[in-house]
Amino acid sequence: MTERTMSKGEYAAHRGVSPGRISQYIADGQIGPSALEGEGRRARIIVEIADRHLGQRLDQSQALGANGKAAAAVIDGNTERAELEAPPLAPAPSAADNHLRIVAEEKAKQAKMQTERMAREEAAQTGRYMLTADARAQMTRAASEAFTVMEAAIRDMAMALAAEHGLSKSEAMTLLTRCWRDSRKRASAGFKAEAEAQPAHVEDAADDDAAHAPELAA
Repeated sequence: MTERTMSKGEYAAHRGVSPGRISQYIADGQIGPSALEGEGRRARIIVEIADRHLGQRLDQSQALGANGKAAAAVIDGNTERAELEAPPLAPAPSAADNHLRIVAEEKAKQAKMQTERMAREEAAQTGRYMLTADARAQMTRAASEAFTVMEAAIRDMAMALAAEHGLSKSEAMTLLTRCWRDSRKRASAGFKAEAEAQPAHVEDAADDDAAHAPELAA
C-alpha cells in the first residue's frame, strides 16, 4: 500500500500552519527523516508518519497555527485535529476613552488638593497651627517680661539686704544687680541656642495620624 504524501505547502494547509513552520519542524527534527520522501526543497512529506511525529514531539503551544487553531493530541496512536478558537482580544481604548480617563484623574487630583487646603485652613483657624517664628517671638516676650519683674524685685531685695546687714542701699543694689545680670546673660545665651535649634516647620502629629489612618469607603 502506497503511503500518502504531500508537498510542504499541502502539508502546511493540512496542519493549519504556514509552510515556513513546516520547514522549521523539519529543521528542528520534530518531523523526522523517516517522514520525508526525497531530499531538499522538493522532498515530499509522508502524511501519516509526519502526523505521528508531530503528535509525539510537539507540545500544545507549538502546535498552534497562525490562524488561531491548534492540533489535537494523539488518541490511540491516531492524530485527530480539533479547532481551538482563540479568545477574542479586548478592544483597545479609544482616544475618547483616554481623554475621559485623563480628565477624571485630573479632577480627582484637584479634589484632593482642595480637601488638603481646606484642612490646613481649618487647622489654622482653630489655632492648632502656629509658625515657629511666632512661637519664638512670644517666648522672647514672655522671658523679657519675667526679667522686668525680677529687676523690680531686686530693688526690694536690695533694701532688705541693706537694712539687715548694715549696707548702703547703693552697695546692696550694685551687688544684687551684678549677680542677676550675670545669671541672666548665661540664661539668655542658653535660650537663644535652644530657639535657633528649632526647625522652621514641625510636622503635626494629628496630620501624621490622619495620613496613616485607613480611608473610609465612599
